[in-house]
Amino acid sequence: MTFTGLPYRGRLMAALLLAVIATAGCTRSPEAKSARFMEEGKKLLEKKDPGRAILQFRNAAQATPKNAEAFYQLSLAYFAAGDIRFGVATLRKALELNPKHGPAQLRMAQLMAMTNDPEMLKDAQQRLERMLQDTPNDADTLHSLAFTELKLGEPEDAVAHLNRALTLAPQDVLVAVSMSEARLKQKDVKGAEQILI
Repeated sequence: MTFTGLPYRGRLMAALLLAVIATAGCTRSPEAKSARFMEEGKKLLEKKDPGRAILQFRNAAQATPKNAEAFYQLSLAYFAAGDIRFGVATLRKALELNPKHGPAQLRMAQLMAMTNDPEMLKDAQQRLERMLQDTPNDADTLHSLAFTELKLGEPEDAVAHLNRALTLAPQDVLVAVSMSEARLKQKDVKGAEQILI
């Protein structure tokens, strides 16, 4: 593009304007870039495309390396892709950046509760109990705590937490199944059947 018909000052202003326009994309804040990558990554996860979502969340984490949410979302994409090792690693990174990141704490406790290691189960239980102090009416946390308590052989506590979870989420089939299992552990066959009817 030439500006030969313009006076010197006009050419200078036009050149500056072009330079500003050309660099506008480069000067976008890291937070804005990260937010755009995060939004695209979430859309890809909804479309069941975890491979491409991983790329978007990696870009978000690179743009804002202290953003726990970017690493949490990246962990979800890794889990969706079946990559447990990187899923756990990025989940740990999210918790390292923000130990109070609720969704990351919940996911980590749920993963710990999948084991049969008594120490890990106790750790999961403690994490979930701390979370309930901040959000006492979260049905997912109550259900996860009850699941952990069942594995620890504490069906009475599990039933109490499942009752609260059912009150908060009466249509949640998984909570109902867990409640039925807890009733069976208490040798209450009739109570277990009634829940599933």
